[in-house]
Amino acid sequence: MDKRLSPVMNRKRLLKRIRARARELGLPRGDITHAGSHDKVTVGNSFVIIPRHKEIAEMTAEGIMKSLEPTLGKDWWRND
Repeated sequence: MDKRLSPVMNRKRLLKRIRARARELGLPRGDITHAGSHDKVTVGNSFVIIPRHKEIAEMTAEGIMKSLEPTLGKDWWRND
């Protein structure tokens, strides 16, 4: 586990990191589809469901970032 991640991650920061990485790779910036209490974020051929809470638990945020590895690259979030 990356020690730089706090016990919670701000949702806006998480979305910003996803969009920045997509931009680095020349992919669409990450379309968001609203659905109830969660949002679907699509990046390239991958998508992930993100809760609409202001703060997201560390393990949830890590799972979200890992699920985008096929599109954004292995351990892409650790390269900040």
